[in-house]
Amino acid sequence: MKLSFKRILSSCMVLAALAMGTQSAFASDGYGDTQDKAVLIKIHNPLSHTISDSNDVDWYKYDNRTGQGIVVQLESPQNQNYDFDLIYISANGKVNQTYNPNDFGPGATDVLGFQLGLGDQVYIKVYGHSATDFDKKNPYKLTIN
Repeated sequence: MKLSFKRILSSCMVLAALAMGTQSAFASDGYGDTQDKAVLIKIHNPLSHTISDSNDVDWYKYDNRTGQGIVVQLESPQNQNYDFDLIYISANGKVNQTYNPNDFGPGATDVLGFQLGLGDQVYIKVYGHSATDFDKKNPYKLTIN
């Protein structure tokens, strides 16, 4: 009995030390938190999600299968100002440029029209304009037309 108590106690001490000594990987809410984990978005199929804190970003990926231009729209929730960056990658895998649309302010819709070629991709990063622009309850709406 004494031996098993010592084993349990030492196991608990090791677990406590591990828990206090390790850092967790940052993932604000687990939804498209990095470019590698971008959420696939399709044309004419809007997606809604929240920015849960000042460090949260959401990444999306669009694969152009039509060769036609697109219009990206980000509708911020009321009293919040969200922005997006668009990274354009040509069909050969070359990163061509990063675009930032005009910011229309809290509760407004930021819009960017863009011409793409067949097989080109875009990554879209959605984030709060300032450290106070986040809302766990009211989602933004991202649309590609």
